[in-house]
Amino acid sequence: MLMKKPLQLLFDKNKKGFTLLEIITVLSIILLIIGGLLTSAYSRMKLAKAERTIEELKSVAQAGVLYYFATDTIPASLNDVITDGYIHIGNNPYGGSYNLTGVAEKTITASTVVPIGAITHTLNTQISFTPSGATEILSFTRPMGYNLPMETYRKKWLYGE
Repeated sequence: MLMKKPLQLLFDKNKKGFTLLEIITVLSIILLIIGGLLTSAYSRMKLAKAERTIEELKSVAQAGVLYYFATDTIPASLNDVITDGYIHIGNNPYGGSYNLTGVAEKTITASTVVPIGAITHTLNTQISFTPSGATEILSFTRPMGYNLPMETYRKKWLYGE
C-alpha cells in the first residue's frame, strides 16, 4: 500500500467529510463575526440609553415650563407636574430618578444622576424663558460641585471615548 503525504490527505477527492482543521477554521471565523456584531450592538444600546436620558430630561424641564404657563407658579417638585398630568415618567434608563425645581422666576431646572465611567455625575438642563423665547443649557455637575458643558463629556459618556 502506498502511503500518502500529509498534504495529499487534505486534498484527497475520495474522502468524505471535513477535517478537524477545516471545522476549527470555519468556527473561528463565525465566532469572530458574531463577536464583532455583539460589540457593535452593545455600543449602540449604550448610546441609545444615554440619548434617551438626555431627551427625557429635556421633556421633564419642558413639562415644568408648561406647568408654569398653565398655573402661573413655578413647580415645587416633579410630583406637582406629574399629578397635574403634564408628564408621565418613571426612572431614567440607569435607574436614577428625575428631579425638577424652580430655581428662580422663569427658570426651571431638571436633573438626574448618570454614571460616567466609575463616577456618577448629575446631568442638568436649565430652561430660562421670557416672552420672546426660551434658552436651554445642558450641563454636567461633577461630584466636586462645578458645572461643565455637555460637550466636555459627550464623547466619554455617549461614545465611551
